[in-house]
Amino acid sequence: MRRREVEFHASALFNMFVLMEFGAIISRSCLEGDRVSCNPPTFLCFPSVIRFDWPAEGRLLYSKIARMSEFRIRTLSPTDWAVYKSIRLASLADSPASFGSTYECEAQLPDSEWQSRLDTTGRANNALPLIAEHDGVPVGLSWGLIHETDSGVAHIYQMWVAPEARGKGIGKSFLDHIAVWATAKNCDSLALSVTTSSDEAVGLYLSSGFVASGQVEELREGAALVIQSMMRGLHNTA
Repeated sequence: MRRREVEFHASALFNMFVLMEFGAIISRSCLEGDRVSCNPPTFLCFPSVIRFDWPAEGRLLYSKIARMSEFRIRTLSPTDWAVYKSIRLASLADSPASFGSTYECEAQLPDSEWQSRLDTTGRANNALPLIAEHDGVPVGLSWGLIHETDSGVAHIYQMWVAPEARGKGIGKSFLDHIAVWATAKNCDSLALSVTTSSDEAVGLYLSSGFVASGQVEELREGAALVIQSMMRGLHNTA
């Protein structure tokens, strides 16, 4: 079999997945007489450069992993209002069961409303509006917001990831960014609400340390769907 050498940096977000898949490929390659060489002892130290001589199956896996890790999280600035408007409306159109607001309602808002939401001297003074991008294209949105009436709690709103970008750790990355920001703001906890029928979202929040808080409520007036409030502490207690 022709040897191909591939170098890549694997994100820590995919360590377990990579190790499991590589293990399977390496096992099959050894049985087939292919040679697999690593640069010990850095195999478990991601991100690090790993060298493999592997068959086409391994190269395909690398390609998939590289695509999965190519996203970045950044904070929206006031000049990003048009980008924010676009992805917010996209989220409402794609997942109407996830939000209290609707596409029909927000699509009618004037541009001045979208601009004011990102005004760091006003409404966004205690906010962290985040966007996830893949090759410069928005694929996710989330907001951290601290209300003046309850400065100890950072609320999470507008959480959404585009269907084609789900399962890549973007939602977890949003939560981590907001947790770091809220801790720096001296908040004691994070709070959010989730539609109870959204198994993936509920699973994400439970796995990230959130617990149910309070009774379920209607998603919006007259809606058959209900939402559950969830909380997560930010400080370990002795």
